[in-house]
Parts: sequence; structure tokens; C-alpha cells
Amino acid sequence: MSKKTGQRLALLVVLTGVLALSAHAGSQYIFATFKGEDAPNEKLWIYTSADALNFTQFSDTGGYGGPTGVLRDPSIMKHTDGKYYVCHTVESWTSSTTNFAIAVSADLVHWAYLTTINVTVPNTFYAWAPEWFVDDDGTVNIIVNIGTIDGVSFKQYLFTAQNSTLTSWSGPVDMGIAPNHIDMFVVKVAGTYHAFIKNETTKFIEHAISSSLTGGWTWVGVNDWAGWGGGLEGPALIQMDNGQWRIYVDRYPYGGIWTATSPNLYSWSALTLCLSNARHGTVIKVPVTSQTMSVSAAGGNLTVSWPLPSLGLTLASNTNLTSAIWTTGSLTPQMVGNQWQVTVPMSGKQQFFRLQQ
Repeated sequence: MSKKTGQRLALLVVLTGVLALSAHAGSQYIFATFKGEDAPNEKLWIYTSADALNFTQFSDTGGYGGPTGVLRDPSIMKHTDGKYYVCHTVESWTSSTTNFAIAVSADLVHWAYLTTINVTVPNTFYAWAPEWFVDDDGTVNIIVNIGTIDGVSFKQYLFTAQNSTLTSWSGPVDMGIAPNHIDMFVVKVAGTYHAFIKNETTKFIEHAISSSLTGGWTWVGVNDWAGWGGGLEGPALIQMDNGQWRIYVDRYPYGGIWTATSPNLYSWSALTLCLSNARHGTVIKVPVTSQTMSVSAAGGNLTVSWPLPSLGLTLASNTNLTSAIWTTGSLTPQMVGNQWQVTVPMSGKQQFFRLQQ
């Protein structure tokens, strides 16, 4: 869009302006997490990254805490309807709970409660760390870690969506993992399910594989097989654009989210700190897409706006369209409703704007 001196020329831009969009291939990574054990930190926070390693806070989501006001262990998914869904624990780790909840958002900022799922496992005392898993055929599942009051330690159960709105669920189905494991995260590669899960006795993250999601698991990485040591929980994995796998773990004795990489899920690099002041969460990968900007003129100012979340895009300006030099950083957008907005005065030099990665 161009901005020229004077009200008349600015209004001409609104009607006939030229939009310059820079389209780039690539992905943006979204990390949903909570921050700590006290009430103000048991809420949803969203971070984003262009490389799956260096994350910056995208939004505090208005302190969304779900139906109980306590939100822990959020797992995020982008559904086929284009919206984002988070399933999460609804009580502190010191409190009993027999259900978990789901929230929905169109823009990663404004979240709304969707539904609560009762786990219906006899003698349930804890229903923790629900985790999305979407199978190759599009079936949407949630894996839930359930502990009981009759001396049986945590086991994993599968719940499966019965409608596209994710408000009706079947289950629970025992997934066949040995007791005393928690925080199960599953990825599927070439027909094989890979489970990464915390051993509650040793505090190591272990690795099992199976041709079925609900049984027949074979342990291929136990004890300190990856060389990461103990004191780890909440594993979450993502396959990056370069084909490498990255795992994120909550290293709770030291603090923060730590990460490692692998070419094949079997051999891993050492852990390094990825994000401090964050706890058990989940990362997803979404494509960076171009967005259409709009402009409006009022009171001697021009407002440039584009829709949330528009991840990975930055507003750039230029005073000459024949120049390849576009300036970023001088225009800081603000969240207004469901849009990003930048307001500039309609005076001074001619300017052009575009969104770029």
C-alpha cells in the first residue's frame, strides 16, 4: 500500500492502492505451554518460532485458564476447520481430577471453552497431560494419563473423537503400556507408532514402538538410552522442515524446556536449554501463509491492518518501489480485536508497505 501526503491522496490509496505481498515457503512453530506451580502461571501461554529452537512469546492469551481456572500440560492441534484446539489438565498436580478439558481459538489469542471429557476409568484419582494424536486416516485421538486410588500407578488410555466438532468422544481404551509410565507422546512413521514416555520410577524418557496404537509395544530405548539423564517429563516431538526430529522435554529439577535433535528417532543429540520459564507443553508446525492487508484513513492517520495470527510475517516499509531495500522493526503492530494494526500519519514522504517473512 502507498501513503502520500494529504487526505485526498490517502483516500485514493484505500480505493486503488497496490498490495505488495512477499510469499515464502517455510513453516512457523507454535509452542503451547504453562509456566509454573502457582495460580497465575497455571494458564495458557503461546510462543512462536521460525526455526523450532528460538521461541518468543506470541500472546498471554488473556490469562485463559479453562473451566476451573487451572490450565496445565496444554497440547495444541490445528484442526481441519482451520482452528486451533488445546486439550489440558484442569487441576494442580496436588489435586484430584477425573476429567480434562478442550479449548478452541481461531487466532491463538482469544480462547473459548469447548467441552469437558470425563475419563470414566474406575477409581480415577488423576487425569493428567492429555495429548493430541491424529492418525494417518485423519482420526483425531487424545491420549490421557490416568492414575487411580487403588494402588495402581498411571496408565495411558485412548479417547477418539466421534464428530468433527470434537465435542463427542469414545473411550477409554487401554493403550497397553506397562504401568508406572506417564506423559505419553506418539508420532507415526512409515506405519510404525513411536511412543516417548516418562518412566515414573527412574525419571528417564523411554522409547517404545508398535504397529498398533493400543498394544504390542516393544521397548527400544530404556533407562538412560539417550544419554539425557533423569529428571525429565512431558516429551513432545516435531519433525522440522529439514526432516530432522526435535524433542522437547520439561527438565523440572533444573527448570525450563530442553531440546535435542535426531535424524531417525533412535539416536539423539545432547539436551540444550530451549526456553526458560516454561513447563510441559506441545509444539506444532504450521505453514507461513501470505495475508491480505487492508487500509483505512481517519483523523490524518492511515491504519494498516491484517488478520491474526499471521505467524511469521512482519510489516515492512519502503519509500521507493524500485528499491529492494525494505525496512522492518520501525513499525510495531498492536493486537486490536482479531487483527494486527499499525497506524502512521498521512504526512511526509510517500511510503509503501508489505508483509514479508
